[in-house]
Amino acid sequence: MTRLGVIAAGVWLLAAPAWAATFTVDSTGDDPDASPGDGTCATAGGACTLRAAIDEANAHPDADTIAFDIAGSGVHTIVPAGGLPSITAPLTIDGFTQPGSQPNTSATGAIDAVPLIEIDGSSSIDCVVVSNASNPGTVTIRGLVINRCSSSHIDLESGSDAVIEGNFIGTDATGTMALGGGRGSACSCRAAGSPSPPAGRHPPRGT
Repeated sequence: MTRLGVIAAGVWLLAAPAWAATFTVDSTGDDPDASPGDGTCATAGGACTLRAAIDEANAHPDADTIAFDIAGSGVHTIVPAGGLPSITAPLTIDGFTQPGSQPNTSATGAIDAVPLIEIDGSSSIDCVVVSNASNPGTVTIRGLVINRCSSSHIDLESGSDAVIEGNFIGTDATGTMALGGGRGSACSCRAAGSPSPPAGRHPPRGT
């Protein structure tokens, strides 16, 4: 290869974009990632917890996805100790990736969503915190059951960009039983112009 070709190849490598990653949660545990930024969601024990997945996503520069594949049927409950890490980078957390779950498909009438990933905030203050103003890009949170938080179930910090859809907030997984906690607001939005949805079920109609 000519000297010019070597230089050109080096420039291409430096300019190559980062690729979005998918981190798949396979455990209801709460241990942190063993080595944030290495591109692998793994605790010291080798599992991928939701906490570890957020650790990795925060350390990764692109818009990542957190998916779920936890063994077993029924609702899988995650109980974060002291709350989950703040989300500081563009990210999609998609609870509907858990096998057996489904988003709402009913355009009218009864909601038929089946969320199977629950965040029990009984040991948390703010259950999910979005604080990505310094790292622009959208954070999407969908398909989760979030309840029992002593303060906010979802806290949108000033300047954050977020889409909150298809979640059961402040209820059980059926959406029929209120499970707040403390003052337990559904969504605390500190960014001007960001509306706070009421507690309850928020599946998008027809999607």
